[in-house]
Amino acid sequence: MRRTRRAQLAIIAVAIAAAVAILAPAFADRARERGGARGGKERGAESSWPGRGSRAGEKPAGYGIALYGDLALADRFSIPADAAFGPRDGALELVEARKGGVPLAPAVVDAAGPRFALEVPAGASHLSVAFFGTSTAAPDLASLAAAIQAFESGDPGALVVAYASSADLDATRTNDRVDESRNLRMAGAEIVVWYGGDGVGELSQIKRRWIFYGLGGTAASRESLVLRLLVSAGDKGAPMAELRAYPVQGGRTATARELGATYWSLILKSWAPEQHLMKRKIGFGFDDVGRHFSFGNVPIDGRP
Repeated sequence: MRRTRRAQLAIIAVAIAAAVAILAPAFADRARERGGARGGKERGAESSWPGRGSRAGEKPAGYGIALYGDLALADRFSIPADAAFGPRDGALELVEARKGGVPLAPAVVDAAGPRFALEVPAGASHLSVAFFGTSTAAPDLASLAAAIQAFESGDPGALVVAYASSADLDATRTNDRVDESRNLRMAGAEIVVWYGGDGVGELSQIKRRWIFYGLGGTAASRESLVLRLLVSAGDKGAPMAELRAYPVQGGRTATARELGATYWSLILKSWAPEQHLMKRKIGFGFDDVGRHFSFGNVPIDGRP
């Protein structure tokens, strides 16, 4: 009888310890969230607190480009970046910034080419980053794919970001959008972003080339993703680009619980074989902006 009682107490003690181990970080995160909301004036202070890693909270090296699903979100949540790109009132816009006091002005080209192009410093060399996109009024994705393919044939070492407007406002993935996204990827786009929805859509990753089927809107009750493209020099001096994504809710970065909830939501949404995220390694990190997903380095090698 005593042995049975001891076994039961041991089981209860283990269960309590496990519950504390699981819930303690959430309660601690909530406490920091409340403390930041009361006294912190820094951007995202109510949820962006340093994690346990020794390098948590540090600003990443390199040239940073913020990719928004709606530039209006930048007015409420603006990440430290040297440039920002995205739609504003249906028109794609590049926000200029300075790096080391030197303005990096975009080269606006004709309709057959990218909307904007930047020569981004990457160590001792530079990397061309080209932004293609369609307007919400007339999204001609076939012409967009042809323009990307023509551009890549002349500059296969460039990194191409393609924005496609979505008439499906709830950011629900359709077969047409899958085929169109594949065409843009095969034309040479390393990153494809759909905009116009009010929620975070699915993700697709093939050979480290990413398709985002919706980055979400700006409503306080809605979740959004803000992408950060970091360009720097690799170990051998060649340009490299890293992609990070920050879940944003109501103009602030995600708490630990919200980051986990977003992760599992994306897992469930992206269940089709092509974008089955359980087969992919998505990292988690914390930097000067807050908690984020790390999608690793984006290949810069022209068409796949």
